[in-house]
Amino acid sequence: MSKPYHLVGHRGFPQAYPENTLTGILAAIVEGADAIEFDIQASKDGLPVVIHDDNLARTTGLNAPLADYTLSLLEKISAHEPDRFGAAHLPDPIASLETLCQALLRWPAVEVFAEIKAEVFSRFTRAEFMARVAPLLRPLGPRCHVISFDAEILSIAKDQGFSIGWVLPTYDAAAHLIAQRLQPEFLICDKHALPAAALWAGDWQWFVYDVVAAGEAQALLARGVTYIETWDIAGLKCGLEDS
Repeated sequence: MSKPYHLVGHRGFPQAYPENTLTGILAAIVEGADAIEFDIQASKDGLPVVIHDDNLARTTGLNAPLADYTLSLLEKISAHEPDRFGAAHLPDPIASLETLCQALLRWPAVEVFAEIKAEVFSRFTRAEFMARVAPLLRPLGPRCHVISFDAEILSIAKDQGFSIGWVLPTYDAAAHLIAQRLQPEFLICDKHALPAAALWAGDWQWFVYDVVAAGEAQALLARGVTYIETWDIAGLKCGLEDS
């Protein structure tokens, strides 16, 4: 019998590896993640790259805007998170979305949550960027879900046949109305924003981040959450199995 929840590697397995790197994402899968989540930004030439920030400082040590670099240059920069890991993971290059998606074809049972970051839309229209992302994600099939804080890009993705997940910017009445209109497959929420009251009922599944303690995960599962996102996939998986 399958377990009644899914563990999601938040940007891969950042407890032990640099976030959003091919190395860290594949390590999360090897550790037993049911799903992985990663972030998508745009290079100078408008190509999708796997990185969270629109500045390179935190993950590469290079204090410069991501938008100043073409994809070919970004792929030569190491995102080894020197402030956290020193030189332990040097080099660990920034991955293009195309490279990551090709690697994920080897793991057909693992769900994929691809988060499009809203900073992209200051340089490209939503339709333009979705046209660049969609062909890369589509080979992953129905296990691939497009997620974002931006409801407009999700509407475009939904119209193109993608499963979608809305990352709630707030948990309030206004957001509830948007969720009812958008009807995403997933509602995604920071654990700190959840109310004490019952979670909104709907056809969506609840996905909560970032959870590292087994007791906390069990409490969320009892409230109807089915997707638990964690920074420490190995630690949480072990904790839940032992509890």
